[in-house]
Amino acid sequence: MGTIVKVKASDPFPCDLLLLLSSEANGMCEIQTKNLDGETNSKVKKPDKDVHRLAHNEHDVLTKFNGALIECEQPNEFLYTFNGNLTMPSLNKGAPLPISESSILLRGSSLSETEWVYGIAIYTGHETKIMMNSTGARVKKSDVEKKTDKYIILLVLIQTTICLVAGVIYSLWENLQGDKLIYLNLNTNGESEDVFKVGAQSFGTWFLVMMNFVPISLLVCLEMVKFFQGSFIQMDYRMVCPQKGLNAVVQSSNLNEQLGMVHFIFSDKTGTLTQNVMEFKRFSAGPVSYGKNDPQLIEYPLGVSNVNFEDEAAFQHLENKEAMNHKRIRDLREAIAVNHLVRAKNFEDPDGTPYVAYNATAPDELALVNGARHLGFEFLEEDEGTYVFRIDG
Repeated sequence: MGTIVKVKASDPFPCDLLLLLSSEANGMCEIQTKNLDGETNSKVKKPDKDVHRLAHNEHDVLTKFNGALIECEQPNEFLYTFNGNLTMPSLNKGAPLPISESSILLRGSSLSETEWVYGIAIYTGHETKIMMNSTGARVKKSDVEKKTDKYIILLVLIQTTICLVAGVIYSLWENLQGDKLIYLNLNTNGESEDVFKVGAQSFGTWFLVMMNFVPISLLVCLEMVKFFQGSFIQMDYRMVCPQKGLNAVVQSSNLNEQLGMVHFIFSDKTGTLTQNVMEFKRFSAGPVSYGKNDPQLIEYPLGVSNVNFEDEAAFQHLENKEAMNHKRIRDLREAIAVNHLVRAKNFEDPDGTPYVAYNATAPDELALVNGARHLGFEFLEEDEGTYVFRIDG
């Protein structure tokens, strides 16, 4: 703990870190937490304002934080809470600076849409929050496997019972009749053997003879069938994502035969079973609804995404100041373009033409801000609370 760590884009965080500096001008960074909470949307983390003012480059991080003291709670499993203080003579006039969860980078998440970040290790190894939450994997069994296990246990009990009865009968028979049947050579020492010893030996002999009671090959065949079923699922050309070209991935083949028994699926999250794609297609301003249900394919400028809007009336009302809905549409697009948590980034196309693209933690925000941009109210950048827009440019 206390080590300063640098993490680059797309790399996972090796431990729980306190964010100090990022490649972004405002110190923020985006992380992917799908391995922690299953959410595929990016999340934004930002350092404390005083920390951000203190560290401007790599040299500042490595020199100005020497001697820093971090006091924090005992390791626990709560992912969304953190209580601690950062104390430095050059920070906050030497007074303890509270640390919130918004500046903590947890192990199990990874850096995305950010070139690099620096952080101080807080929890490592088994004390990290993801390790405190880890539990043993629950074994999932299909109905066929459950029934097979029950039948095998029943067969073993039947086999044990038969062998036990046979062993008892044999030991009694040898004790009563063994001396009379000299030709069987049952007693070579001329002394009578212990009944329990004879019964135990006979039980073991019968158990070996009846080993075919338990169909070991059945379990092997079931596993082989499931393996080939999983291979066929991964090779199915009808189960390929057309956008990314990804095939289905079989993580476990234990429940293959259960797939054909599914009739209804109940889910509490919209993104679990759907694409979770948001598009700006329609909007209402006052009594008028704009947009078409089946718009034609429109070529949008570079950087504009999540927009599928077509309605000439909306643009005519925007241009005509005398139109009844002119002010309502302008107020609506302004409200959409201003109230959001979207980040704007500058890019260049292969020809060197600059353009702005947006990143957002929620796809609905991304669609709304791009929709306002399509209507002429473009968000350009944000720097420490100052927002820059281009209107009807």
